[in-house]
Amino acid sequence: AKGPDLPSVVSLMQQSLKSVENWSKQQKLQLCPTKTVAIIFHRKTKKTFSEPKKLKLFGHTIEYSQSTRYLGVTLDHKLNWKIHIEQKIQKAKRHLMMLKQSLGVRWGPKGKVLKWMYKGIVLPSLTFGSIIWAKACEGKGVKEKLSKLNRLISLLICPMRKSTPSAGLEVLFDFPPIDLVIREAALKSYLRVNVHNR
Repeated sequence: AKGPDLPSVVSLMQQSLKSVENWSKQQKLQLCPTKTVAIIFHRKTKKTFSEPKKLKLFGHTIEYSQSTRYLGVTLDHKLNWKIHIEQKIQKAKRHLMMLKQSLGVRWGPKGKVLKWMYKGIVLPSLTFGSIIWAKACEGKGVKEKLSKLNRLISLLICPMRKSTPSAGLEVLFDFPPIDLVIREAALKSYLRVNVHNR
């Protein structure tokens, strides 16, 4: 819901929730209010408003939240995607650490298999939903964090000096910068979903 001020938005949202209640009763469906959260989306640097009146669904109070997860994408109250990107990077690192634990000096998957696992499992998971958050990867800090993932998998593939430059490893192992991989995935998704839009 959107409106000229916060009380108006809350009032409109409560009316919509009432319509949802009536519809679900007619359809004999049961909804779960405890899995429902409310978020106030805004771009203000400082929160200059007090928390508005709580919304209710089937008599249950809906709590206000700063972020929530929806279809695998974390939405935060400013829609700057920082929380989502941080979570994705941490998850990718966990996957790489699991791969590392399966490696030894003389045993474990070969470099070719590791590269396939990285490009076929880790990167698709990382780029999921990038059509809506790819622009957030243009920041220098985000690019540096993403670059560390390429470096980490490169170090797992074969032994090398710690001083080996990351850019050289990306060229050597054919790992494009991840921010470009994310933007490419976003562009492909855009072209796929807009195929009928002439």
